[in-house]
Amino acid sequence: MTEADLNALLKPLVGGQAYPYVVKLTPKGEPAVKPPWIVYTVPDENRGDVFCGTAETASMVQIDVYATSIDEAKAIRAKAEAAVTVLLPAEIHLFSGHEPDTGLFRASFEFRVWQ
Repeated sequence: MTEADLNALLKPLVGGQAYPYVVKLTPKGEPAVKPPWIVYTVPDENRGDVFCGTAETASMVQIDVYATSIDEAKAIRAKAEAAVTVLLPAEIHLFSGHEPDTGLFRASFEFRVWQ
């Protein structure tokens, strides 16, 4: 599972505004797009070892939805959660918050994918 796999699943949910690791920024470091948008990360991978090599890989994934209201952010998060079911996510954790710097609401979830 790669960032490209996530990109294909998430871009249609927000008019193409899904980005790996960081939203598109202006030269001043401010978001270059209008909300809503999605930022997704694959912060770590853990590989199981056996005598003959690697057995399986567990990738942790985090998806953050940014919007002008918490209801909109959570609605898009629900769509994103449905879109990634093809990856067979496990250990799903939902959380949300507010970003004081931008005034945007964030609805996020993280999950593990076993390969």
